[in-house]
Amino acid sequence: MNKDNETSKEKKFNRFLYLFVFLYYILIWGSFGLKFAYAVAISSITGLIIKFFSNKEKAFAWQLFLLYPMFYSLSLSLWIIPLILTLAYLISCGAFGGYEKRYFCPVIIAVVISICGYGYTASLNASRPMLFGKAFNVYTSGIPAFKPIWKIYPTIEVNESFKASFNGKIPSVLGASRGGILLLASLVFSIMFKRKRVWLFSSIIFIMVFTALFSKMPLIKCYYPLLFGTFPLLLLTSLSDDISLPQKTFEQIIASFLFSLFLVLFTFRTDSPFLPVYSYLIMQILTPLLLDFFALFSKQGVLNEKK
Repeated sequence: MNKDNETSKEKKFNRFLYLFVFLYYILIWGSFGLKFAYAVAISSITGLIIKFFSNKEKAFAWQLFLLYPMFYSLSLSLWIIPLILTLAYLISCGAFGGYEKRYFCPVIIAVVISICGYGYTASLNASRPMLFGKAFNVYTSGIPAFKPIWKIYPTIEVNESFKASFNGKIPSVLGASRGGILLLASLVFSIMFKRKRVWLFSSIIFIMVFTALFSKMPLIKCYYPLLFGTFPLLLLTSLSDDISLPQKTFEQIIASFLFSLFLVLFTFRTDSPFLPVYSYLIMQILTPLLLDFFALFSKQGVLNEKK
């Protein structure tokens, strides 16, 4: 009975997620042009083809093909998308026995493959959007930013930063151009469907703390990573990929601590806006190691008390 309830909740969450992403894609399309729409179509077709050849009885990694276009760079060729997605699916799902048995988030693996292949070039840059609606009939807009985004974001005044995070008028990764909307959606999805609320709120708190420590700015400046860049996009990605995050409360806090720490390290004074994605991958690798360390430490403490 519990398994049926979990399946029903998962289906309901996916319906809301698909609806939100569809509406959000219209915003991105209206700012960055037809090439983004083509990328979404190619990603979806790739998913359908892989689904046709996969085991029909097992759950499928639709999140990979749904969310990867948000991390797509307009400077990349469209033909590379099926290759990246297929390789990411084989690594994250095929190597572990299926979607439900995976360890790494498929979307993050796909982005890391993109970085490994094109991180040494100027292909993975933030793009400058056009005014909303101007780009619907343009093949590609999104001119690369004239300087690194870590130099652009701090120049935005605090009272304008919240507006900028919703209207998408500043250079960014395509899917993160409206960070305020993504952050709000993640909070709503987390509360409504009880998905990793401890991880989400801990990540928000830790990112503010680490930003204050690294930047030595007033606390109000800590809102910049929350509103701009890939952090809001990674929050939504993590909620859609509920399996690869820890289940217990303490484990979620440890994971969010590692994620936020490395995200800030990869964010400050970094030319590539995609590098913070590595923080998610490092979190998934180091969390079990750190939890094993705590478990070993606690066992030794119990043994000493018995002696």
